[in-house]
Amino acid sequence: MRLCLNEAVDQVRKREHRALHELGIEMLGGTKWDWLYNRDNLPPEREMRFEELRQFNLKTVRAHAIKETFRCFWGYTYPANVQRFITAIYFHCGRLNLEPQ
Repeated sequence: MRLCLNEAVDQVRKREHRALHELGIEMLGGTKWDWLYNRDNLPPEREMRFEELRQFNLKTVRAHAIKETFRCFWGYTYPANVQRFITAIYFHCGRLNLEPQ
């Protein structure tokens, strides 16, 4: 599932980067791996730039936030908690309109 989440984030990033590039905005260039790293393992030299990007209202930022939210998923032990989490994240994702292509 982590691989699927990373692929989805990368697809959103690629699509958004192309759209911004057409407008002459290069803010997502060279940031692919920043979005795919486990946040705890992000190299210190990349962390400040990554935090700056997270301040923008980008689809990539929202997709990454969903990926990071799933980190707590692996700690659930009760099926009812898993079901509540999946239901909540499903509806949240639907409202964000972040379909990867």
